[in-house]
Amino acid sequence: MAMIVNATTIDAAIGGAEICLHELQSAATTLQSEAPNVGIGQEDVLQQFLGIVNQCVTALEAPQANLQKNIGTLQTLVGIVRQMESASIS
Repeated sequence: MAMIVNATTIDAAIGGAEICLHELQSAATTLQSEAPNVGIGQEDVLQQFLGIVNQCVTALEAPQANLQKNIGTLQTLVGIVRQMESASIS
């Protein structure tokens, strides 16, 4: 089964990657901003919790650079495909 690649398909892939990137960034920001408010008065538990939150934030941030790079590559590809589609219509 052949897969048809066109500008619309690539735009959808870009949109999906941008949503993933936004959600990762949002989750990391939320963890960083809300975590310090948990466990006030229980410093030992708070420190353990903040350590876990920092590990989570690191894990959420790790794929962001690759997603940004892939979005850029897809944007370049969609430009080329649009040129090809335009040339085939002319």
